[in-house]
Amino acid sequence: MNKIDHFVYFHPKLEEGIQYINKLTGIEATAGGQHLGRGTWNAIFSLGESCYFEIISPDPRQIPFHNARWMGIDYIEVPQLIRWAVSVNNLKALLLKAQTMGMAVGEVQEGSRKLQNGEALKWQLTAPSMVAAVEPLPFLIEWATEVHPSQGKKVAATLDKLTLSHPNPSSLHQQLAWLELNVEIVEAEKPAISVELNTPLGNVRIE
Repeated sequence: MNKIDHFVYFHPKLEEGIQYINKLTGIEATAGGQHLGRGTWNAIFSLGESCYFEIISPDPRQIPFHNARWMGIDYIEVPQLIRWAVSVNNLKALLLKAQTMGMAVGEVQEGSRKLQNGEALKWQLTAPSMVAAVEPLPFLIEWATEVHPSQGKKVAATLDKLTLSHPNPSSLHQQLAWLELNVEIVEAEKPAISVELNTPLGNVRIE
């Protein structure tokens, strides 16, 4: 079964991003870890049901960094939601299905990072865009370990609504239909991702 796995919110400085989200929601995201070799690090909070919210920033411990940073954050100037991920049980089989439907889903890559307790997270995913500031199509992820980033964390908020904005919503509908997800898509001048979360400070919209 395909399900929303996580959302990626960019901020140029991780501590400031944590403080901003805390002021907005009453939630303090906790340190996730470094994406070694990708130039980024993150903080997260749980949305329950193996879903989480991630704040991603350039990692000052990986400077100088001579390659393009993870998620295309070198091309992003203002804090915003930039990506979202869908977890799948069998990435290889789903990619075969996508090919038969003429859907391009990107190159499969492997990734990993260490948790604060020393445990390792490992996964396979379809590579997120490294150029576009906001990517309304999700990347797909299959966790290679039983450990999930949200595991062991208190549920800080719950997802009420996900909305994708796009200049051509019908095209986006077609590209998402094969994933069988319930997502609202609206027409807008430029692509955007927004979520409504039930938080300690009430219903909050983040985009």
